[in-house]
Amino acid sequence: VISQRSPSRSLHGMTDEVLPLSRMTDSVRSIRSPPRSVLSSNRRYEESNDMSDEESSRSIASCGDDEPSVHPLAGVENAEELPAPEDISSGAASSDLVNKVEELFGNYVTRCLFSQNWVLRDAALCKMTFSLSTQAISDDGGGALFRIIEFGIVDKNQQVYLSALVLLSSTLAQTERAPTNHISRIVSQLLQKLSDSSRKVVEGSEIALLSLANFECVDLSQIVNSSLRKIKSKESKGGRAVKARLEWLDKLAVETHSQAMDVPWSRLLEFAKASRAFDHKDAAVRDAAKSLAITLSVIHGESVLQSLKSWPVSLRVCDGLISRHLEL
Repeated sequence: VISQRSPSRSLHGMTDEVLPLSRMTDSVRSIRSPPRSVLSSNRRYEESNDMSDEESSRSIASCGDDEPSVHPLAGVENAEELPAPEDISSGAASSDLVNKVEELFGNYVTRCLFSQNWVLRDAALCKMTFSLSTQAISDDGGGALFRIIEFGIVDKNQQVYLSALVLLSSTLAQTERAPTNHISRIVSQLLQKLSDSSRKVVEGSEIALLSLANFECVDLSQIVNSSLRKIKSKESKGGRAVKARLEWLDKLAVETHSQAMDVPWSRLLEFAKASRAFDHKDAAVRDAAKSLAITLSVIHGESVLQSLKSWPVSLRVCDGLISRHLEL
């Protein structure tokens, strides 16, 4: 398992340490709904002695010739009750990705991952996470796993999304250097999910982002740069996306305050300024901007707040923030 960045402590009177991998993974799992027992009129998985040779080899992946009756989803709760996956429909995914998944996990799990039934997609991701706990992955396999995670986190089903986040944590534990192209796209998706209407999705996204920020295999500057990209005007008008991003930057500043060079306070404030957060029509956005400014002042000193006086921020707001800073 690769080393993680040193845990830091919260600054608003809190003493919680950054969650280690195992706790982060458990945190995401804890906000998933309990697995459902799914009964269907569709055909079930059958023991290999009741199947043709072709069906048997197609359904049982990576089980070994000496264990022909092991279910392809062994390790997943209620696997025996799940319907068998249909054939992969054209356009479900690129042929290259399908082939990569099949090389790693076999045909049955691959068909589950690209099934139209969300329960099977969820089960496939759970099986992959389970497999990582018992076997190492090659560099090529790691690249394929990140592609699978990308596929999972854009799924519209909440349960599938959260399972993809669990797989992300497990994959990071076996990765020496996470591929920047995959991480960039994953972080971008996670940032969008921070303003989701589902609290479970928001919590899962925050945990995953903190997990990424605390792994040495991930370049922290990638997360910072992605987090500071300007939010599209259409998304920023309502205020929800801006508020969510400011709250995330607040958490990021706290958890990485020992690495101030990697998370410069001036860039975080510039984001708030560019988003017109201090004078936004939504009071919740204004409060989030003020909270971020206070957090940065606790970490870096009162000069953070003094810098606001040269911005189009009212003196009343600046003086109020400085007063709050002095009270802390």
